[in-house]
Parts: sequence; structure tokens; C-alpha cells
Amino acid sequence: MDPVGPILACLMEAALYGAYVALFCWSLWISSGNSTVPRFLRITSFAAVALATTHVVINFLCLWPFMDYLEQYGDVAASYLNLTTVDQPESFSWLTAALPPAHKESVYIILGDVIFISTVVLHDFVLIWRLHVAWNRTYLICIPSVILLLASGGEIAS
Repeated sequence: MDPVGPILACLMEAALYGAYVALFCWSLWISSGNSTVPRFLRITSFAAVALATTHVVINFLCLWPFMDYLEQYGDVAASYLNLTTVDQPESFSWLTAALPPAHKESVYIILGDVIFISTVVLHDFVLIWRLHVAWNRTYLICIPSVILLLASGGEIAS
């Protein structure tokens, strides 16, 4: 397996996670003096950051088997990631290189997917709650959104 894709995905996720944490801290700073922010929003924002942090940690744990691989083929991997040429050993091929076995990697991937789905559902419920509040706490306006959320849950699960 080529390590470039998972490495770049983790780097991109780490950058986006940093922006997410910065926005979260900014929202805490803004809402600290405002006592009118509903408790529900504060609890869900902390839950969303906790889920995002867990997801980033799990993705780095999935990437862990590549660390020994990059130490073993450091110059070749660096040249491949930088898209430059370096004298590679003649016997080396990215297609035939054997990665070390990933211990319980499938468990991490499944757990990451469960956390991702939980985050999406949490954010959808917050949006439905905000719709409910914006429409003068009318439950009828939320029915189509809840139906679509439940229908998409079956799509996500498959």
C-alpha cells in the first residue's frame, strides 16, 4: 500500500482540526461574557470538539504502522513525498514494498467511522434544534428535517 495518501490525509485533517479548535476557542471567548447562550449549545460544542479530537487521534493511530516504514525507507519516502528523484535501490519498488502488519487497524478504522457518523448526527440535531428555535418552537417545521436525518442514517449505515 502506498503511504502517501494516508499521510497527506492525516496532515490535511490535522490542519483542519487546528482551524476547528481555533474557532471553538474563539466561540468560547465570545460566549464567556454572554449568559444568553443556551446550555445545550455549550454542551454540544464541547461534545463536538471531543469527538473531533478522538477522530484525529484515531487517524494518527491508523497511520502509526507507516512510521517504521518511513524510518526504514526514509530517503526514498521523502523523495516520493516531495516528488523529487533520489537514487533508489534497484531492488526497491513501491508496489512490492511490504508494510509492517497494522495491529488492530480495522478496529481503529471502524471506531473512526463510528465517531465520524456520531459527529455528523450531533451536528444535524443541533441544526434541527436551531430550526425549531428559529420558527418559534414549532415542531411541525422540524418533521421533514427529522425524516431526512433518519433516512440518511440508513444510507450512512450501508
